[in-house]
Amino acid sequence: MGVFRRDRGEGSRDGASPGSARPAVAGFRDLWRPATVVLLLVPVSMLGGTSADGRFAAVAGIAALTPVVAVLLATGVLPFRLCYLGIALFAGLLLVSFFRPAMTTRVAPPPVRPRFADHLHILGGAAPLQLSRLADLVGLLSGLALSGLLIAARPHPRQVARVIVLSGAAAAAYVLVRGEFVHARLAGLGCNPNYLGCLLAAPLVAAVGLLRYARNVRWLLPAAICALALVQTHSRSAFLAAAVGVACVLFLDRSWRAHALLVAGLGAGAGVAAATGMLGRLSRHVANLGAANRTATDLSASNGQRAQVAELAARVIADHPFRGIGYSMFPAYAQRSPGFAVYLGTHNDYLRLAAEAGVPTLLAFLVLVGLGIFHRRPGELAVQQAVMLTFGVLLMFANPLANPAVSAPFWGALGCLLAWRPRRVPDPSRPSIASRLRRAPGHGRGGTPAPGPIASREGTGSHAPH
Repeated sequence: MGVFRRDRGEGSRDGASPGSARPAVAGFRDLWRPATVVLLLVPVSMLGGTSADGRFAAVAGIAALTPVVAVLLATGVLPFRLCYLGIALFAGLLLVSFFRPAMTTRVAPPPVRPRFADHLHILGGAAPLQLSRLADLVGLLSGLALSGLLIAARPHPRQVARVIVLSGAAAAAYVLVRGEFVHARLAGLGCNPNYLGCLLAAPLVAAVGLLRYARNVRWLLPAAICALALVQTHSRSAFLAAAVGVACVLFLDRSWRAHALLVAGLGAGAGVAAATGMLGRLSRHVANLGAANRTATDLSASNGQRAQVAELAARVIADHPFRGIGYSMFPAYAQRSPGFAVYLGTHNDYLRLAAEAGVPTLLAFLVLVGLGIFHRRPGELAVQQAVMLTFGVLLMFANPLANPAVSAPFWGALGCLLAWRPRRVPDPSRPSIASRLRRAPGHGRGGTPAPGPIASREGTGSHAPH
């Protein structure tokens, strides 16, 4: 229960001071707050989404809460935000591409029949290809709905980060004990090594963020567990994404001078490497970071296959730029394509959205993501931005958006950032995020204060300016 409770430095609804003791019943009351109920969907998606039963429970929970929030928005109980229009537009374009695919020829079924159909007898007679497409669509739409629920509930960013970290640490600990090794690479929870690395990258980044902003060394333990499991997956994309995310946590909310020094240092290093003829070798080493003992043959085959499927996806986009070929139809299209003939995804979710649902759908997705990350955010909101940028890297090397277990941190961070998105026109009657950052937490009856650079040592109530 304490995981979802605010720190003493985060204030309380009854106006108690940060260091004052809270009644014992407060912990049980917190469990029934809307933000906590919605936050519980994140670990359910991450830990349960790897099995048919768990995925069904996660989707059912999201589906049960979404109409409730829709009714509250329609009746004016909850404030309407423009970002809901972006979510609706993206979802609508996906539905059009799913129900009106451009490719309607008969294709071979996927190699594995989705098991979620066992829970719904109405889908028992559906074709395996349609079941596979439906599973991908439901996984992506449930992630969008999770973001919408978090926008409505507006949980504190530190709570969102805690849930992501503890869920990821639990998954990492489980696979370290009960996982299996496939060609000397760690796999488990229904994920191959690459997708397991994707699942663990965001919790590692969020743990580093909590370590920085909460200033409590206990977050070193989940960070170490996630890092240990991630390294054993030997996933280059996950290692690169985690490195980018950690760098964002450390530098994202720094001053422009710090950013300029970082860019200048990287540029100087690249210039020295180019002048000494080491740039090519250095780039190959960077590209293979995290590969550990994977053989050169394995890496070369992986790179070649990714290049071929990316080229095929580019041709599909050129032939069907507006509607695509139909959501979740690319693997079947690749299987029947001359010169490829392999049932394989794009290994890039940006290419997948453009090839399967059309370039407008990709643009709608990028605009929705941009609303969350293209603003400088103070304090703990920078952790959520780092989580999203981590997934921004992962989406270039895999297709995790339709996988609830892997993408739950991404949708959670997006919902949190959109919920705390600054208003363009300040309302004098409501203090802005920046003004609330200058207040000491715990004063008045404003509930949970806005996240910011005023960090508190968890459980002590002490404050230190960032």
